[in-house]
Amino acid sequence: MGGQMSTYGHTIFTDRLVRFAAEADDPAVDAVAARADAGATLAVHGRVGVGRGAVARALAGAGFVVTSAGDVDVQVIAEVVKPEDKAAITASVAERPTLVVLNKADLVTGARALCARYRALTGVPTVPMVAHLAAVQVDDALLSALRTEDSRYLLERLDTYGIAHALPALRAGADAAALRRLLRARSGVDGVVAALVPLLAEARYRRIRAARAALEALAAMGDDRVAAFLRADDTAIACMAAAVEVVEAAGIAVDPADDRAAHLRRAAQWQHYRHGPVNAVHTACAADIARGSLRLWRRAGS
Repeated sequence: MGGQMSTYGHTIFTDRLVRFAAEADDPAVDAVAARADAGATLAVHGRVGVGRGAVARALAGAGFVVTSAGDVDVQVIAEVVKPEDKAAITASVAERPTLVVLNKADLVTGARALCARYRALTGVPTVPMVAHLAAVQVDDALLSALRTEDSRYLLERLDTYGIAHALPALRAGADAAALRRLLRARSGVDGVVAALVPLLAEARYRRIRAARAALEALAAMGDDRVAAFLRADDTAIACMAAAVEVVEAAGIAVDPADDRAAHLRRAAQWQHYRHGPVNAVHTACAADIARGSLRLWRRAGS
């Protein structure tokens, strides 16, 4: 299959589609390719007072594009899941991949255990965060306030949780870079980023499926070039690569062996998987992996 297929599977399909669009010189195909090739984005939602803005700033600082209507929803809660939170989460899950962030996790006891409870309640991955610490700038003013223990300034910049970690670190000799790393670690932003990885893979795969559906509509209107693109082995294998990225991001291994027997074995395995108790996205992924594996098996035989 190719050793790095799962790390950039979506780009195999989008690169192929972009090249086809350039050859086809058709505005309709260009539009489909542009939508498929656009980077995945996040939307951050939540009740007033839960720290939605701080979470959005932390994720933007981590390199994500945050928009009002993203490919992945981040639903921010604080302390408890209120009825309006549950309603918003349920509505979000029906439309797109969703992550729940328990912000202000420093204010609750046993935040990780609480996240596990909330995940059981909502069925949605839930991770703790202290978002304001992720965006703290460790500048000369903050270092000076730490050294002089200027409580008013420190409370504004760090709050009590940040102070409780930053002051001992400074006294132990931490410099600005070490303090930045410490505050980032205590913010939980890296855990949120890790939880977003499979959801972003799913979002990109959904874009690919939407592109295929749009192309199938063009083919049905008599566009033979688009029909040929959809039928091609390389297109099926590219769709398989995107599907592999999704399931591996979810922690499910896909046999990477590249011999003919492995292709047939993998096709049978994923054909069986798609009929199991899995969600609609994984059912579609399994079909794409089985189909791509059969194309590779046929190609290896010739």
